[in-house]
Amino acid sequence: MDDVRTAAATKEEWDNTSQAVAAKINYLGQQDAARKRESASKTPGVWAGASMETDAEKVFFASISVEKWKRVQSIISKWKDLCDAHSADESWNVNRKELEKDIGFLMHVTMTYDNLIPYLKGFYLTLNLWRGQRNKEGWKKGLEDWKDMAGWLFNNPERWEEVQEGT
Repeated sequence: MDDVRTAAATKEEWDNTSQAVAAKINYLGQQDAARKRESASKTPGVWAGASMETDAEKVFFASISVEKWKRVQSIISKWKDLCDAHSADESWNVNRKELEKDIGFLMHVTMTYDNLIPYLKGFYLTLNLWRGQRNKEGWKKGLEDWKDMAGWLFNNPERWEEVQEGT
């Protein structure tokens, strides 16, 4: 089920699933009109960017278009090539807006292929490097990091004054 669009291998299963969803929605106080629902289909077409289908063996699967998959590949290749080209350059700045746009599209694809979600962590870490309270790799500083920093600052009164002044 996706956005209250039910899917099932057989028409009977679809009818039962749709009825159960409608009953729950009505119980929660929302109205569900059966006349507004899509009819049962083994190939309902694209919904939220994904195409969902089923076959005679009751196998349900979702996929995206070839064009979208090629765009995913090109985004990943582009950022890999940029990272490889600038790996030794510590002053390299990432185009943040471009990265945000690409991450947004990749998140859209993860609605269909949720196995891609863990691979987005590197993109998120890179995107959030500009924020404070992060180490060189983009991970948030932990409690131990803050304790070390606080101990270093409090044990050195001159340094503590510099930090307070913002120098």
